[in-house]
Amino acid sequence: MKWLSLMSLALLLWACEGDDDPSEVSNIPDATAELEGEGGGEIWIEPLAAAILEGEQSVEIGLRGAGGAVELRLDGVTVAQGEANGEAALTLSLDTTQISDGPHRLTAHAAGIESPALDVDIDNTPPALVFEMKRLPILSGLTYLPFQLDEAYPAEVQVIYEGEVIATTDGVDNVPLSAALLPDGRRFIHLKAIDQLGREVESDPVECVVVNNGKRAVVEYIPSPVATVPEDYQSVDYHTRVMVPSEPGVKRILTWLTWDNPDWTLEFAMGQGTCPHRGITYTSEVSSEGEVIIDLAKVDLSASAQMSFSQAQREADTFPVNNDPATFGAFFGHIDPKEPADHVGQSIPIEINMVLFY
Repeated sequence: MKWLSLMSLALLLWACEGDDDPSEVSNIPDATAELEGEGGGEIWIEPLAAAILEGEQSVEIGLRGAGGAVELRLDGVTVAQGEANGEAALTLSLDTTQISDGPHRLTAHAAGIESPALDVDIDNTPPALVFEMKRLPILSGLTYLPFQLDEAYPAEVQVIYEGEVIATTDGVDNVPLSAALLPDGRRFIHLKAIDQLGREVESDPVECVVVNNGKRAVVEYIPSPVATVPEDYQSVDYHTRVMVPSEPGVKRILTWLTWDNPDWTLEFAMGQGTCPHRGITYTSEVSSEGEVIIDLAKVDLSASAQMSFSQAQREADTFPVNNDPATFGAFFGHIDPKEPADHVGQSIPIEINMVLFY
């Protein structure tokens, strides 16, 4: 029995000796062999601090078991290189100003090993902004202010009034603005665009007409929306006018005349009645700049303009009103071309707006 036991032990030891290769007796993979790869090491790019890159950037490359020359490649093209010299990390400088804006891919290479790719976005161009509103737009209720923004990575566009932000958007072509955020009358606003790197650009200001407690009147052109000087101008009435029915409670009138031809000088008069000859002229202005703006409150009327008013009408803070078109039944705007002899047989388009405030 003792002899059989010794034989069994000898056979067991002989069976265990075999080949020295551990793969013959184990399914555990060799982690060291996997790590070494083709070039005998491992390489990676450390995460960058910013999601969007600009200017000079430091890129840290991690190394384990890989040395010698290290290359930083962008979209497969070498953009920086250095020597590892046995260090566990190497920092290379990336000049993004020499790279086009937009998405790119970074990889690091050393000893025949390529790192996993790191996707980055580059933006070295500040935003460009154009406020696409014409002069003196009327803002009433909710208005969408159009703009053109050239920016790959926008954050927001703001509406600025007297240094304060009154509306914002992350949209691409307009920003909604409630007129209730502004006082009635002529107001200057502008836009500010901010990109994701915090860079700012501001538009030119635009003068707007804000209408909350009032309305834009529908004007009637007589005879048509042109200023003209006919051949027989010396013997006929050739003046253009507009008329708007008077209403109770009107405290202030804002009206403006615009035209595009700088060779014409126009006089714009405003009053009540049908025209300066058959009514009451409150004020008039002459301009060759393509624009005349009249902003007139009842309480600012001159004493001469109120000579035909009753005592009660003089004391009121609203314009008088009745059913007689020749007196207080209508507001008028009257256009008189100056130096008519220089424009005989000519005409130019005009536009007149009138807003009544209560």
